[in-house]
Amino acid sequence: MRRALFILPFLLFACKILTFPLDYTTTSRVDGAGLLGSVLGAVDFTGLSAFDVALDDELSNQGAAPGDVTRVTLTGFNLSSGPDLSFFETVNVYVEADGFPRTLVASCDSFPVGEETVAFDLANVNLVDAITAPSLTWSVEADGQAPADDHDITIALSVEIEATLQGACKALSGDGSD
Repeated sequence: MRRALFILPFLLFACKILTFPLDYTTTSRVDGAGLLGSVLGAVDFTGLSAFDVALDDELSNQGAAPGDVTRVTLTGFNLSSGPDLSFFETVNVYVEADGFPRTLVASCDSFPVGEETVAFDLANVNLVDAITAPSLTWSVEADGQAPADDHDITIALSVEIEATLQGACKALSGDGSD
């Protein structure tokens, strides 16, 4: 009985879920409309429609297997561009993967004049099945008025990853072996 009491704290620690953040930033371009586009009201946000976020690569490169990761939650999504982002009316961000349906994960419908960075409303979605799938696609649907000039948009997102102790040890050591 004493031995069981001595081992119990170690077993509880081994089953503990550890949480750590992962931040990612990338840049995409929204092409300006130019004079003709401004007159015709042409809107083309194709530069923002798809962007490469290698979160799945970050996890796999650190050796975390699907059973090692218990939850992946988007904790922040921001767009930044100077002088502002007021040419947008709405922006919706989606994730989809094999076995994970296209899911809205972030949205924004307020882009005040003069604000260079806008934080999005986040959906509370567990992305572990998407992140650990063989392929993952992030996509953006945007509406608004095309800006007169090209804009480089910085996309910053943060996720919080919950992993088992085994998964966290693999991530820290970079060892994907069991």
